[in-house]
Amino acid sequence: MPRSLVLKKLCDHFGDYTLVIVCSKCGYRRFSDPHTLARTVGWDTPVEKFASRLKCTRCGANNPLLSGEASTRPRGVPKSPH
Repeated sequence: MPRSLVLKKLCDHFGDYTLVIVCSKCGYRRFSDPHTLARTVGWDTPVEKFASRLKCTRCGANNPLLSGEASTRPRGVPKSPH
């Protein structure tokens, strides 16, 4: 099970996570790559600043809940390659 992360900016944890966007009204979950959002809003943008611009694709509600899930390494990849 992926580890949950606390995010303040997109650049936290070097962008090595999956952004989880959950609608506060209907509970719909969507997963996003932080690199995709960083191209639009920039790496140093606080999460709460761009979260207000996001809208649920099912019910149209604003202000979703955002969290991050740590990326997992594929099997056989060592913790430190050096």
